[in-house]
Amino acid sequence: DAAHALRCELFRHCYAKLQVAADEYAALVPEPFASTAAERADTAAFFFEELRVPALCTPRHSELAALAMGKLTALVVDLGAGCTAATAVVDGVAQARSVRTSQVTSSSVAAAFGKALEEWHGASFDAAADAPAGALAAYRRREGVRSAYEALCRVMPDRSNVLPMGVAPTTPYELPDGRVIHVGGSEKTPNKRDERYLFGDAFFNDSKEDALQPLQVLALGAIQAVTYDPHRRALLRSVGRAGGGSVTVGLPERLETELRSLVSRQRVPVVSAGGRIAVHAGLSNERRHGTWLGGSVLGSMPASAQLWMSREEYDEYGPSLLVRKGFAAYQ
Repeated sequence: DAAHALRCELFRHCYAKLQVAADEYAALVPEPFASTAAERADTAAFFFEELRVPALCTPRHSELAALAMGKLTALVVDLGAGCTAATAVVDGVAQARSVRTSQVTSSSVAAAFGKALEEWHGASFDAAADAPAGALAAYRRREGVRSAYEALCRVMPDRSNVLPMGVAPTTPYELPDGRVIHVGGSEKTPNKRDERYLFGDAFFNDSKEDALQPLQVLALGAIQAVTYDPHRRALLRSVGRAGGGSVTVGLPERLETELRSLVSRQRVPVVSAGGRIAVHAGLSNERRHGTWLGGSVLGSMPASAQLWMSREEYDEYGPSLLVRKGFAAYQ
């Protein structure tokens, strides 16, 4: 289909730009958990049949994010642009039954925040008049909004009222057109509340719609989908975040508070009196690029037949063998 064709074209472009002979190096290609067996087979066919790579590994994004945390067992909360998901990774393997998703995404929250900046501060994220129009201009606008959101948006530490305007100093921010606005002091915000704290709560607001569940519900649902109690306790002690939305200031503290409150209200049995819940903060670049960092860790590990599928195995068994590779081979 069109998506697969575009993906293949991007890989061809990367190899051409890097001036790398594909048939001399193994390829590590991370995949989202939603990818189907047919899509993984298409990936294998492209790399083995067209690029002629000597070996291929296709780990899940959440597995690599856990590796970037230095964990083989962890709960990964991924706040991506297109989907927010919580996945339990146990002994290096993402658990299919644990995946919980929400349509409250970092891109939707960022878009709402960007619209507010336009209305309340007269901000403009449009490209310059002499810039290329069309898809490139739309992309640059989205990137401008995303950058503003990541630099300015905050999350309150609990469910108390949003911070009133004037309590915290305003934050200067330079727009793409060179103008500087001061965010946190607009007279146009509802009830004169600090606009920096008005939008991050969207990740934690309760909802009756399954597609809009808050982060703490996704996280606990993913943990409870794991049947072995010691693994559940380990997951609660190792909650990590990934994706662009994970860099929002105050989000790890709020997630830990909300998760602790939810566990207490539901009286989750695996959390004893001495039980511990820990949301790992980490550096912003580590969270944003967790998949890449985890991929570098996996790529630096000694190559083994369990982790990688060779071209000879592909020729003999076909793409069906690929699903039995990776950390799943060790279980």
